[in-house]
Order: sequence, then structure tokens, then C-alpha cells
Amino acid sequence: MSRSPAAAPATSAQTKLGRGPPYSYARRRPERTPLYRIVQDNLDTLYAAIEQGFTSELPKFVTDELEAFLDCGIASRGFALLSCEDCPEKKLVAWSCKGRAFCPSCFGRRMAQGAANLVEHVLPPKVPLWNFPGLVDTDFALLV
Repeated sequence: MSRSPAAAPATSAQTKLGRGPPYSYARRRPERTPLYRIVQDNLDTLYAAIEQGFTSELPKFVTDELEAFLDCGIASRGFALLSCEDCPEKKLVAWSCKGRAFCPSCFGRRMAQGAANLVEHVLPPKVPLWNFPGLVDTDFALLV
């Protein structure tokens, strides 16, 4: 689903950050990452160690986060099929876990959304600069 720059206007956050509109979607493949393989290979071992009393019980939100991470981005666990209105191109987009702590992809997306919210809605359009006559930048750094 390639987009031409005229077809997809950039959001104000993208423009302010110096980035243009996205041009294409490439599915990330979490099953190929080392973190995914480590969690997949060792999660059952962790659960067995908990059952045998080698370590304390994990809180439910931790087990939910770990198991959701294993489903995140895997098309066989759920997906949406997006189609372009202007051309016959279609893209398969796998569901994300929307995790808050463990999944690097979802956590990164949350950080980007938070930064965009700050730029668009919280920070003033122009941040006032302070001027201290007679102080050099290094002198000001010592004051802070």
C-alpha cells in the first residue's frame, strides 16, 4: 500500500518532528527476534519452576503480559486485512498486544504516541528562551 506524499498528509506531530508521511507497511516479525525466542523457549520452564516451589508466584498481570507478548504480531493469532481504495493492493496487519511494560514494539508505540501528544496538545507552540546577560552557557550549566 505505497502512498505518494500528496495522498497522505503528515500529521502535525510528524511535520513538527521533521518526518514526512509513511510510505509503506512492512510487517515486523517478532518470532525472529532473540527476545521472543528466549521468552517462548523459557516461559514453560518458568511456570514449572513456580509450580515446584523454586520461585515465588508471579502476579497475574505479569503472566498476562508475557503470554500476550507471545501473541503480539503473530498473524495466526489474529489479524486485519486492509485494502487500498485506489488500487488492488491489500495488506495483512497482525494484532498487537498493546502491552505497557514488556513488549518493545507496543511500548515504543506508546512512547511515540505520548511524545506526539506532548508536541500537539501540551507544550506551547514556542518554548520561551531565557536570556541571562553575562553568563556563558557553561556557567548556566553549573547553576542548574
